[in-house]
Amino acid sequence: MLAQRYPDAYDGIAAAAPGINWGELIPGASWAQAMMNVIQEFPYPCEFEALTAAAVAKCDPLDGITDGLISDPDACQFDAFRLVGATINCTQTGKNMKISETAAYIANLTWTGLTTVDGRHLWYGPDYQARLTGNPTLAKTTSDLGYAMTTCSANGTCAGMDTGLGEAWLKYWVTKDPTFKMADIKSQQEFSELFHASVQQFGSMVGTADPDLSALRNAGGKIITYHGLADGLIPVKGTTDYYDKASDITPDIHDFYRYFKVPGLAHCSGGNGGQPTAAFQALVDWVENGVSPEVLPISFQDKNGIQNNRILCPYPQIAHLKSDDGDVTKEDSFECVSATISEL
Repeated sequence: MLAQRYPDAYDGIAAAAPGINWGELIPGASWAQAMMNVIQEFPYPCEFEALTAAAVAKCDPLDGITDGLISDPDACQFDAFRLVGATINCTQTGKNMKISETAAYIANLTWTGLTTVDGRHLWYGPDYQARLTGNPTLAKTTSDLGYAMTTCSANGTCAGMDTGLGEAWLKYWVTKDPTFKMADIKSQQEFSELFHASVQQFGSMVGTADPDLSALRNAGGKIITYHGLADGLIPVKGTTDYYDKASDITPDIHDFYRYFKVPGLAHCSGGNGGQPTAAFQALVDWVENGVSPEVLPISFQDKNGIQNNRILCPYPQIAHLKSDDGDVTKEDSFECVSATISEL
């Protein structure tokens, strides 16, 4: 909002995982929960965890290294229905079970995002690496939340767990009915209508989606944004969509606005790919010294406790291993390349 409405208030803005389209984002957070309520089926968390692991396993190697991180999710297409019937050991039951069609259905629709009955896309879902189940045993921070959280009792009965954002929003703001519950939604059509009402009533009031940043550019302002590719709360595709639209209006956007996607990072923190803690200093260097951020450094410890130093590249580029025999723990083993979209 500062960049759009008060472009000369600050010389530089650092924004992490921005919630830009609030009218869409908040009800969209309850999309998976609403559809589980509609069909009255709630898969085990272990099913979603297995599907997420399979998606990561397929998409992980595309950046030249298999390290448990997806750098270019748009280059990979994964269909959860491929794993229906696969046997997994379920943490919640301590027994072997088969992945259900319902789990695949909910996983796919969560990743795809909100659609109408006739298939028209309304809003984005999280990327493959986001934890659909969140971490409901903690749920102390927003990075612990997931769109498809369920909880299961000892007798095997499972129920949905809303993030708390969507239900409260629909209750007090959209329907203005304090008795409203997610269970009141009986169809996909009904949820689509609530979503439309949210956008219609509040898009211009709380949204910050104006893509015209020419006033900020003209004022000499700079922006650095980063967004985790494992963000389970604010879909990274919403930020990408905004940046693309802003680029259409100001084709020289790279001169004043850099956007970095962060593999493995959950909502602002958490995940397994590190956090770009140097982003603010990069902004200071850009604003005060004229040094534009061609890359951002990032460090993390892998599952074996080994320190990895990597780079983040400004969108639409991604970091890619220069050669198969490169030292994956060294940032100079990586280079920025253009992201490619392919059907795999």
